[in-house]
Amino acid sequence: MNEAYVEYLKSERWANVRAAALRRAKGRCQACNSPDFLDAHHRTYERMGREDIADITVLCRECHGTFHDRLAIFGVRTSPGFSSIGEILRPMLLAGWLSMRSHE
Repeated sequence: MNEAYVEYLKSERWANVRAAALRRAKGRCQACNSPDFLDAHHRTYERMGREDIADITVLCRECHGTFHDRLAIFGVRTSPGFSSIGEILRPMLLAGWLSMRSHE
């Protein structure tokens, strides 16, 4: 992760965005419905620092890790400095997302 992104994640702005995303998701992972170890995942970095609530998906740590692991298989980098990959991979990921999960 780059330093600017790490600093942003410590900001009050990010704390507010994350809290709003958690409220919208009712404190549950949006993939498996777990209430445990929730992360706010950037679906795009295009508006980092001025995110729309729709730019954030709440995922538990396991689903978050699975998401990034699956993208890595396809050679997709998912870090700040890259824009949305959703339009390219969304249909492929949604088709197999639940079957790829190791989460119980």
